[in-house]
Amino acid sequence: MEKYDLTSQGGRLRFARNRLHLTQEQLAEKAGYTGAGSIRQFETGIRSFGRKPAGRMAAALGVSAEWLLCLTDDMQSLAGVDFIDM
Repeated sequence: MEKYDLTSQGGRLRFARNRLHLTQEQLAEKAGYTGAGSIRQFETGIRSFGRKPAGRMAAALGVSAEWLLCLTDDMQSLAGVDFIDM
């Protein structure tokens, strides 16, 4: 079982991506990037991201941008989206 550092942007990004069984390339495409390089750099902590990229990736992953940015622990506080507990 993979462990995730949910105290970092990269760890949260990888967790959310893997939760949906997306590859880095698939997330890059959904978030408007031309390749997986940026996603890989975000996940490994080589680069951090701000609000605009966080918003694009959050929309693709169904999580809040604030959660990706480590500003809240509420993963699913994305306005306008209904989540169903299973």
